[in-house]
Amino acid sequence: MELLTVTPYRRSLVPDPELLPGVRSEVASELCAWGVGSAVPDVTLVLTELLANVHLHASGQVADVLVRPEMSPVAGRPEMCSILVSVSDRSHKLPHLCAPDPFETHGRGMLLVDALSSHWETVLTATGKTIRCHVPVPVHVKQGGRALHPPVTQRTRPSR
Repeated sequence: MELLTVTPYRRSLVPDPELLPGVRSEVASELCAWGVGSAVPDVTLVLTELLANVHLHASGQVADVLVRPEMSPVAGRPEMCSILVSVSDRSHKLPHLCAPDPFETHGRGMLLVDALSSHWETVLTATGKTIRCHVPVPVHVKQGGRALHPPVTQRTRPSR
């Protein structure tokens, strides 16, 4: 499927941890329908971490979610474009990268977001903030220069 014709995924929700599996499933279905099933693990992890931050640090206020393909190539990597994962909330508290104590069970969310995103940013608004993350996805280009993504594939982990 050509990404130029997809409808972005949008949803407003209170990021209750019990709702997150359903949101991940909805986003995974959209990504597969767009032909970028290979992005499901990374995109859903980034989205989950951002929504968990809203739950933990923004008093569980309503979050606005947007997931959509970005056709611009990832900087320095013309074989990649990205999936934009955007979460807006009503808090002005900024996310930050930190080095958590190795014995803590939390505090690594933005490190994961940073590792899986080609870049991310926080935009302050009059009513809160929006965090935008760009998750890289491989691009296949056919004649005529129209970008297409690879078919849905299963990602396997190397054996240890």
